[in-house]
Amino acid sequence: MTPLRFAPHDPGPQTTDHVSPLASVRLGAEAGGVGESAFLRAMALLALAVLLAACGGSEEATNRDRLPRRPPPGVEAPVTPDPGETPGYQPAPVHDGLFTSFGDYERRRAAAVSDLEGAIGTPRASRATSCKKLPVGEKACGGPKGFVVYSATGDAELDIIRRAARVTALDREANEQFGLNSDCALLTAPEVAVENGICVAR
Repeated sequence: MTPLRFAPHDPGPQTTDHVSPLASVRLGAEAGGVGESAFLRAMALLALAVLLAACGGSEEATNRDRLPRRPPPGVEAPVTPDPGETPGYQPAPVHDGLFTSFGDYERRRAAAVSDLEGAIGTPRASRATSCKKLPVGEKACGGPKGFVVYSATGDAELDIIRRAARVTALDREANEQFGLNSDCALLTAPEVAVENGICVAR
């Protein structure tokens, strides 16, 4: 008696459209004869690659945040001295005027008056027409603080005029910076004459 033989059932073409990517990888591995352990190693390597890529991107973003920010176009970046590079660094004091204090004004004025007196020296002259007078200083209320008499016979007249103007400029600056007060009496310019060959005020 001949045994019965059944033809193998042909399920027709199979599709994997409904199979997930992970399952597809596993099926491909089994079809190629790859064992379960090899499949697990492949999946572990894939997960490690994804993790390293994520860490690399995070580190790059962190380094980018540490970079110094550039100022907007047209704006200069402020330069701040490094105390470690400049021992004893102190910011320069900011003043509202020419003088650091009233004493500073007094010292500068005294030096300017001394220079003026040195330029005048002994005002020698042989006639009164060679003697001249010059206003010096400035009151807070207006007008000069005094007058000087000098001889125009030498070559120092221009230097004397400049030095007198220096004293007046210091007074004007101090009056404005410190808000000084003064009397408003108007000084009368003196007459000049020659006595014993020297210009004097009368």
